[in-house]
Amino acid sequence: YHVRRLCLTGVGADRGPIGRLAVEGWRASLRNGDLEGFVWQLILSTHSAGYLTAHEGNVKAWVKAVVAANSVDGLRGIVSTHADDPTDPSHPSALVAAICAGASVEEGLLIVGAEDIIAPPSEVRRLADASGWRYAEVGGAAHAVPIEQAVSWRKAVLSFLEAD
Repeated sequence: YHVRRLCLTGVGADRGPIGRLAVEGWRASLRNGDLEGFVWQLILSTHSAGYLTAHEGNVKAWVKAVVAANSVDGLRGIVSTHADDPTDPSHPSALVAAICAGASVEEGLLIVGAEDIIAPPSEVRRLADASGWRYAEVGGAAHAVPIEQAVSWRKAVLSFLEAD
């Protein structure tokens, strides 16, 4: 296959200590069957302080909606795909290296929220540098960039995809 341009959001070369601890907290909640606790942790670790402050009154409803729409087994399956070992073929660094080695993607863009603790900006930049891909940082957002800063994220994506 051949892809002209690929845009990824919130993907770094490493999670860093805070990101690793957050994901381990998710795994612990799911291991113990605590779906509601998992969702609270997920929201706190993927949204910026400013966004949570502005939307504090909505968070309980978000938790309830995510719990109603998901299962522990389903979310455990998703979280289990998060590789921590850089030698794992499914780790972001290994995947991007394989994509670049295969020359199947002409250009890539990695976007990150300036406050992302799951994929810290320094680690997203490191992955961009290693791959030769472009890097874009969006202020006022954490890991949930398309939710928190939808207009800025969409402009970055469209500008990259539509460029000559």
